[in-house]
Amino acid sequence: MKTSLTEISLHPLTVLYIALSLLLGRFSFVFALFFIAFIHELFHVFAARIFKLKISEIQILPIGCYANIENIDTLKRFEQIIVLISGPLSFFFTMALITFFYRTDVISIYGYREYSEINFFMMIFNLLPIYPLDGGRILKIILSSILSEKKSITASAIIGLMVSLIFSLQLIKIGQYLFSSFILFYAIKNILNIKREYQSFLFKRYSNEQFKTYRIKINHKRLIYRYSYNFFVERNKIYSEDANWPIFLKK
Repeated sequence: MKTSLTEISLHPLTVLYIALSLLLGRFSFVFALFFIAFIHELFHVFAARIFKLKISEIQILPIGCYANIENIDTLKRFEQIIVLISGPLSFFFTMALITFFYRTDVISIYGYREYSEINFFMMIFNLLPIYPLDGGRILKIILSSILSEKKSITASAIIGLMVSLIFSLQLIKIGQYLFSSFILFYAIKNILNIKREYQSFLFKRYSNEQFKTYRIKINHKRLIYRYSYNFFVERNKIYSEDANWPIFLKK
C-alpha cells in the first residue's frame, strides 16, 4: 500500500482569514495557531504511517489543519486510538519548541505566554468529545466497543451536543467565535445525521469483508456491533448479518 503524502491543500477561507489577521494586527496569533495545528496533524501522519495507512491529503482550514487518513477504521481499536491520540500528545513536543524559542530569544516572554496558551487550547479543543475532533472519534470507538452501532452513534451525538453547548459559552466569553461556531455546527450536524451515518456504516460494512475477522457476537436482537461479526437468535434459529441484510437496512 502506498503511504506517501499526496497533497496539501489550502482552503479559500483560510486565505481570507490570514488576510484579515494581517489587517487587524493578529497575524502572530494566527501564525502560531496554524504552526501548532500543522505539527498536531504531522503527529497523526507519523502514527498513521506506522500502521501503513495512506494519508491522501492535509487540509489547511480556517480553524486549523486536518489530515485525511484513509481506512483508519480497518485498524484494531487500540491502534485507532493511538493514531487519534497522537495529535493531542503533540502538545508536549510543541511546548518544548516554544520553550526553546523563548530561551534562545527568538520570541519574547509575551510571545511565550501567548503561544503556550494557544498550544494548551488546541490540545483541549481537539480532545472535546465532538465528532470529527479527535476526542469525538475516540469516544465513538469506546462507545462502539460496548454498545450497538446505532446506539453508539446516537449517544456520541447527544454527548457531543451537550459538551458543545457548554464549551461554546466559554469560547464566546473569550471572543473565540470561530471555534464556537465550528463545534456548534458539527454538534448539530451529528444529531441531524444519526440515521444517515448508521445507513452509511451498514453499506460500508457490507462491502468490506474484514469485519468477519472480529470476534463473534450473538444476541437476541437484530443489532450490529461494530467490532463483532454479528449473529442473532430468533425462534430457535441463528441468523447472520449476511443472511438478514435487508432487515438491518430497514432499521
